Amino acid sequence: MTDYFDIEYRKKCRKKLVEYLYELLIRTNIPHPILAFVLKACHFLISYIIVLLVIFAPLPIGLIFTGLSIITFGLFFYFKGCFFSQLEYKLHDKDFINIVDPYLAIIGWDINEENRYTITMYVVYLYFATLFSILYWRMNK
Repeated sequence: MTDYFDIEYRKKCRKKLVEYLYELLIRTNIPHPILAFVLKACHFLISYIIVLLVIFAPLPIGLIFTGLSIITFGLFFYFKGCFFSQLEYKLHDKDFINIVDPYLAIIGWDINEENRYTITMYVVYLYFATLFSILYWRMNK
């Protein structure tokens, strides 16, 4: 049972998930740089799209997407990093730019793994504070 919480076990699980998704994606015969670009664009925009859905979509849809966001954050926390970013890197590692690198550049932090993880946690806290505030307002107006 304790293996599930061992950091090496969790990283191994993340690696297996990335390998599985990678195998599915390469079967499409779409060039790797294009796949990586499409994944990165979706990865970057999805949180903004979900905020808009929580604001404008019917409340049950907003709740569903909030729940999916919580599950996604749980996976990030459990895997000690983003499996989606790992997949993007595996598809196209040349001049790799993580989706949080623009935020690091804006605030003037060095771009490294530790700062990427830290800024991701800050952005996620802000993201959930925003989602929960919107949901609270919508349910109590």
